[in-house]
Amino acid sequence: MATPGRSNKLHNTPTGLPALLTITQVAEATGFSTKTIRRRIEDGTLPAHRIGPRCIRIQRDHILALLKTFEPYPVGILVDTTMTPFGGDAA
Repeated sequence: MATPGRSNKLHNTPTGLPALLTITQVAEATGFSTKTIRRRIEDGTLPAHRIGPRCIRIQRDHILALLKTFEPYPVGILVDTTMTPFGGDAA
């Protein structure tokens, strides 16, 4: 449904994201916190554009490129089955 007073032309993309997003929108779309998004902007991992003294916008393509760099861990990689809990003997 169209939002009154807003152009929906930007949302007619395969990703459903507008061309420029706020930090909050990026955080919601990626599942990262706004603090993480700000850190990625600061360290240069995520390019952003400052529009005025307080307004920051991130291009959709930069977000998609950043997400492509993350690969999911294989399922068992975080679990070490050779260790016994609390230093006890294995059963």
